[in-house]
Amino acid sequence: MRVLRFVSLLGLLLGSVPAVSAQSQTAPARTIAPDVVAPPAVDPEEIERVAPRAPLSEIGPARPPGPLAGQTDWRLARPLVTAAGRLEAGGVTVVLAGIDIVEPERRCRGRDGSDWPCGMRARTALRGFLRGRTVACDPVGEGDGAVRRATCRLGTRDLGAWLVENGWAMAAGHGPYADAQRRAIDNRRGLFAQGRGNPAPAADAPPVSILPAGEAASGLGG
Repeated sequence: MRVLRFVSLLGLLLGSVPAVSAQSQTAPARTIAPDVVAPPAVDPEEIERVAPRAPLSEIGPARPPGPLAGQTDWRLARPLVTAAGRLEAGGVTVVLAGIDIVEPERRCRGRDGSDWPCGMRARTALRGFLRGRTVACDPVGEGDGAVRRATCRLGTRDLGAWLVENGWAMAAGHGPYADAQRRAIDNRRGLFAQGRGNPAPAADAPPVSILPAGEAASGLGG
C-alpha cells in the first residue's frame, strides 16, 4: 500500500515538471513602455549636421612648469633629491642659492689618504632630513626655464643653511652662509669630519657644478 502511494506521488511530481517548462517557453514576453524605450523612427534625409559651438574662452599655450613671475612660497611636494642642494619636482630642477653643491659622484680624500663617497653621503643626508616632505621655495632672479635657483625651506628651516652648517655643502663666495661653514669646520661636521678646512677631492673626482655651463659662466652660481 505504501509503495503504491509513493509511486503515485512520484508520478505526480514528475508529470508536473514538463507542464511548467512548456508554459514558460510559450509565455509571450511583456513589452514595457515601448514609446519611451524604443527609438523614434527618423528619416536620415531629415538629419542636419550643425557647426560646433565656439569655445567658452580662448585657450592659450600651456605655461612653462615652475613658479609664476614674482611668485614666492612656491611649494614642491615630495621633491626628488638628486644632490645635496638640488631638487626636482613638477618638471623643474631647483638649485639652492648660496651654496656650492658636492655632486653625488664626488669622492673626498680622508686624513689617512683613503677616499670616501662624500657626495653620496651628502645627498643621503639631505634625503634623510626632508623625508619626502613638502618644501617651500622663493625663486631667485628672473626666468622660467627648467632649472631655477631658489632659497628653500622646510617649515622655517633654511635648507642651504642646514646643508652648510652640517658640512654637506660649501658656502658659495659672497653668499650668506660663511658663518655656517665656519661652524661646520670648527665642529668637524660632514665634509670636514677629517679636520680639513677645505676637503680635498680624490684624484679621480669629477669637477663640481651647480648650474648648466651657460648660467655658471654668467656668474649666477652664488
